[in-house]
Amino acid sequence: MDADIDVFQNFERNGEFFGFIGQLNQAVTGIFNLNRASQLNFSGEEILDQAKNFSCHFLREKQASNQLLDKWVIAKDLPGEVAYALDFPFYASLPRVEARLYIEQYGGGDDIWIGKTLYRMLYVNNVSYLDLAKVDFNQCQSIHQLEWLDIQRWYKKCRLTEYGMVKEEMLKTYFLAASSIFEPDRAAERINWARTAMLAEEIIISSNRSTTSQGATTLLLIRTIELCAGRAEPKGEVARMEYACLTRLAISICNRLQYCSWNMILKCSDRGIESEMQELVQCVIEQHQSPDGLNRETKQTFMDVVKSFYYLSWCPPTTLNNHISKVLFEPVE
Repeated sequence: MDADIDVFQNFERNGEFFGFIGQLNQAVTGIFNLNRASQLNFSGEEILDQAKNFSCHFLREKQASNQLLDKWVIAKDLPGEVAYALDFPFYASLPRVEARLYIEQYGGGDDIWIGKTLYRMLYVNNVSYLDLAKVDFNQCQSIHQLEWLDIQRWYKKCRLTEYGMVKEEMLKTYFLAASSIFEPDRAAERINWARTAMLAEEIIISSNRSTTSQGATTLLLIRTIELCAGRAEPKGEVARMEYACLTRLAISICNRLQYCSWNMILKCSDRGIESEMQELVQCVIEQHQSPDGLNRETKQTFMDVVKSFYYLSWCPPTTLNNHISKVLFEPVE
């Protein structure tokens, strides 16, 4: 069911937000959760814009003064959770990167909540959850490592090294695919995303980079993933209209991101990107859809590919290398 954003009005007083009505001092975890919730805002939701601006400013101040502690919980790495959320908002956060870092930040059964006494919430903080997450992550990582070796063999067999793509660029391309579509049973989608992106990059290298449309590469990747998943382009009128809308948004967003990259704007302030990303996300997660509309899996493909380009334009090179290492090569201890 849809959530009514007016509920946030109950937690705002004179431009400030609180975790619960009557609270005199804001708690870090409450404002942190408010920040995460406010990142999924759509056009016209002014209260969420206010919440996002306030929470970002509040958390940055606490971070600068080394006060990212909370009176309600003793957590393993709350500062790390907050830092990632501030540095990588929803549009720039890839699923497998976020999962890996949260495994390191989550305290399991050692997290303690503070009320009139100290207590643990076993359905929220449980060492079994942590153990299962580690096993799952390491198993997926082993599969991804085998795929990476196979991609290198394929690349060499096809003699694509003659066209100038270096190994580092190949690894980055596979990392984006594996960080977005990581499930073991979706290997075909993931591998062919990477291969298609590499071939597209070869074309870019061989031609004048400044005249290539990144948006075209985006659409090629989306169609490749959909084909490998066994999904054809929609035939019904409603579904075709939704597909056309998502295509327009994906091409426009990725072209804008490329323009920001050329102009060396690391964290682009282009309001057009923000507006179109809001529209794209709303199209993907909208609850009320026609039974003849586009299926949710195809919508998610658009989201995955566009977010990978957003992440790439947002992430500093040194951080990117660290994420690649953690997602693909460093097992969770």
